[in-house]
Amino acid sequence: MIVVAARWVARRLITTGTPGKLLAVGCVALGLLLACELTVVLWLRGLTVSQYVASRDSVAGVVYAVMLVVFAIMPLLLTPRETSSSNGC
Repeated sequence: MIVVAARWVARRLITTGTPGKLLAVGCVALGLLLACELTVVLWLRGLTVSQYVASRDSVAGVVYAVMLVVFAIMPLLLTPRETSSSNGC
């Protein structure tokens, strides 16, 4: 699902961009995702942030952190790059 969403955003909303701009897009998306997740999950479960973090086991926590990083860099990985031709055509 991450790849599908990132590809859709990259094709329709991001036509060109520097790597920094693309990472910024990913970081904003990550911030929105975490804000929604923490708001809803903590409200539904009635936990504090520290209790939520402590409730994760070590393996799931590492996988979760890796997937968050992958989520943030997807716009950079999936946005088409402009190629420059050396023959001037």
